[in-house]
Amino acid sequence: MKIAEKLYISDEKILHVINNKIKCGFLDTIMPYVSKLGGAIFVALLPITLMILGEGKIRLIGAEIFESLFISHLVVRIIKRTFMRVRPYDALEQVYIFGNKLRDYSFPSGHTTASFSIATIVILNVSYLMMPMILFASLVGVSRIYIGVHYPSDVIVGAVLGTVTSMITYTMF
Repeated sequence: MKIAEKLYISDEKILHVINNKIKCGFLDTIMPYVSKLGGAIFVALLPITLMILGEGKIRLIGAEIFESLFISHLVVRIIKRTFMRVRPYDALEQVYIFGNKLRDYSFPSGHTTASFSIATIVILNVSYLMMPMILFASLVGVSRIYIGVHYPSDVIVGAVLGTVTSMITYTMF
């Protein structure tokens, strides 16, 4: 068996564990909301709010987040159109989707990319927030698998992409 086949099988198995096996009423209620923390509304409002209402370092953090999100979003769009990976609910059986039928491609996770972009910029500027920011970004990533719109590898690549983009952005500022 080739490496790519093994990775795909592992991806599928982990997805089913997160999407099916740990499924419960509590997570069914909160995970769709957690997922929205990586969505366009929150992601756009956070840096704009920091830049408008913040002063000094807070305003700079807002600008860094904005730039990192802008760059990472462009990269995500290019990768999605290059790989055109079908979403798990269109490729697999028994994937719970919580009404989230999306029109674009699965790879990489844009929500995860955005949440790790935000988290990394905050961590680089305010180190004592490391643990809550890692938890925030990781929960957004796991929520994307839980609600059935991404494979684990989509989330992992999104996390790496958001982190790397933010590290580059931070060094430019």
